[in-house]
Amino acid sequence: MHIEFHHEVCIISIDVIRMGTDITLCIYGGKAHVGTCVMALPRPSLSGKGVSSTVSCLNRIGHLDDAFASVLAKAISSRLNCVVVCSCGIHVNNATEAQIESLLHSVSDIVEVVLSHLKEE
Repeated sequence: MHIEFHHEVCIISIDVIRMGTDITLCIYGGKAHVGTCVMALPRPSLSGKGVSSTVSCLNRIGHLDDAFASVLAKAISSRLNCVVVCSCGIHVNNATEAQIESLLHSVSDIVEVVLSHLKEE
């Protein structure tokens, strides 16, 4: 499935692929590229209540896409109790610190949009 999230900084495209009980996400926006690949693995929460996830990251040198992808993959993995792999590349030329922060703050909204679309399948 393909989802477009219209953010003030750029349009963020999200391709969601169900792979059995697991999920692969491709997230890109602005000048699309591969900046990071993360894998979130569900596990029992360390608090003993519920499910959390552990995230492993393979990052391209000089890229900060993991800050976005890790939070997104971890949230979806924890909520759906499945493995989530996310390839992410969002690049906006001359982005300000405020724009980057705004994109990072949108992750929780994007999580809800993705989960909503997955429930509709």
